[in-house]
Amino acid sequence: MRGGINIRTAEILTGTKTFQKAKTCIYNTDGMPVYVDIPTEYGKTWLKDLVTGNASICLELDQELKTVDEWITWLERICQKTFPEIKMTALRKIAAEKKLTPVIRRYLLTEMVSCLTKQAGEGGLLSISGISYLQSKSVLFFVWNFVKSLAENMRVVIWEDMGEREHPYRSERNEISEGRIVRITPGEMLFSKEDIEYLAAQRIPGWTESQKKLLTEKLWLFFGGLPAGICYALDLLAEDGKGRSLSYICKSSNHPLYERFGRNCLARRFQEEEFGILNRLSEQSVLTEASVRENLKMEWAPEYLNFFKEQGVILYDSGRGEYWMPGLFRNYMQGKTTKGTLHEQVGEADTWLAENPVKVQIHSFGSFQVAYRGKEVRWRTRKTKELFAFLFDKQGKGVSRDMILGNLWADLDENRARNIFYTTMTYLRKNLKEAGISDLLLCQKGMYRLDMRKVESDYQTLLSIKAQIDRENWTELKKMPDIRALCQGAYLEFCSEEWTYGIQSYVSRILHQCLRSLGSYQMRIGKMAEAAEYLELFLREEPYSEDITKMLITAYGKLGDYKSAHRVYKEFEKLFQQEFGEEPGEEIKKALKNCRKERCAE
Repeated sequence: MRGGINIRTAEILTGTKTFQKAKTCIYNTDGMPVYVDIPTEYGKTWLKDLVTGNASICLELDQELKTVDEWITWLERICQKTFPEIKMTALRKIAAEKKLTPVIRRYLLTEMVSCLTKQAGEGGLLSISGISYLQSKSVLFFVWNFVKSLAENMRVVIWEDMGEREHPYRSERNEISEGRIVRITPGEMLFSKEDIEYLAAQRIPGWTESQKKLLTEKLWLFFGGLPAGICYALDLLAEDGKGRSLSYICKSSNHPLYERFGRNCLARRFQEEEFGILNRLSEQSVLTEASVRENLKMEWAPEYLNFFKEQGVILYDSGRGEYWMPGLFRNYMQGKTTKGTLHEQVGEADTWLAENPVKVQIHSFGSFQVAYRGKEVRWRTRKTKELFAFLFDKQGKGVSRDMILGNLWADLDENRARNIFYTTMTYLRKNLKEAGISDLLLCQKGMYRLDMRKVESDYQTLLSIKAQIDRENWTELKKMPDIRALCQGAYLEFCSEEWTYGIQSYVSRILHQCLRSLGSYQMRIGKMAEAAEYLELFLREEPYSEDITKMLITAYGKLGDYKSAHRVYKEFEKLFQQEFGEEPGEEIKKALKNCRKERCAE
């Protein structure tokens, strides 16, 4: 399993009909090699462990072999671990010294097959992997003929990973093998609903039948039968019982489950349903996450939008969370126009783009990321990234070279610092250019700055939110991005240099003021759930605030969530005693008492 994830559900996979069928295919095929052409996520690792544990010989090819002599030498070395008496010295000598005529090739193959069959016994099983490492056409042909010949006396299973690496002789390899092997493909390794129910019953025995049915439907929706994703989800649920949200596990792009398996599922689903998906979306003039979710009834809206963009389905990314002009596909999907005509219409979009230019997206909270039209900037060095962050922090204000040197390279002598500065500036211009970003970095009269008219950032969003809060313009705030999205990390978190200390503290204060104001406002208008979310975020960074703690306890009391109210009080009480050696103030105690009274009144 990738990433070192321990999937305990794998212990019971052999009981599924999918794995039983795959096992039968491998063990019951005579005279035909079995080619397992599936990625790891489809169960290759588990199936391989099961098979190789009973194999007579296991050949794990992990290096490039350029000659037949190298192949025979490697084969002898591997086989001697199992059968010390195997000697192929004479064969190696022939392969190295003789011209490999067809007659010599046939002789070598016959002798090698005879040698292995004799030692392993007829009907034995040979497991071989890593054939994609073979980069020589002559060796590739030799090995494949060796495999075909061996399959007449032994059972042979070949392990590959679809798309594992690009092979220069892929077409020749397919030509050799086509029609002469039995393939196990990804489609054959997908779990049925029956398999999912079986695994759920084994892994989570305490659940009711209705709960298992619902669980099966959700896993099927999110993973489409992908074994790794289903097994991992079941393990997480088995660990926490009913306490963990399955929807959260499956649909969060920040969750490791999506990173490892979810994208694979989406790609396959898109391929299977491409026409229907595009036909439904083609009626829209503008696509957003909400419209995708509504039209396709899909929880994975952001990820699907990225897939569409990668496939060239969505013509233009506005850079504002929307994708413009999918409606151009309407006539094409309905067969009323050709692709050529479709592309002629794209000129209409150029006018729109000129009036609504795509801006550079800068994410400065948590991980610092800069992207343009979906392509992220790749930094040559850490200092290159820091230099850009320094200029970004100035928000368009010009800074001199000396100011930059004094902040970023203060510990170096002037000449060395200046040389490194010019090198880093060259790297920065190159990195921006590679991402398609032009005229963002300016130098005028010796002053360096970013053209902020071409930038959209979470920091600017925060300043805009603060401005609306200061004006108490609550109506306008509803149209702005949710500030909670900015609470995923500190401002310029990646950089711990001295120049960031003051600005990080300043930005943190702004964020906390906004959270406090929004929490208070939501309480005033009676939206206690939203208020609680803002106040929890505030306390995560400012846990000693008595008035916010009181407000949060009150909000939970109004919601009837007395358990959460008591949790907030106990956490504050423990913190206060450890830090000051005192009990919390009377106001907080009073807020908790009021919650208890409300609970008793119910």
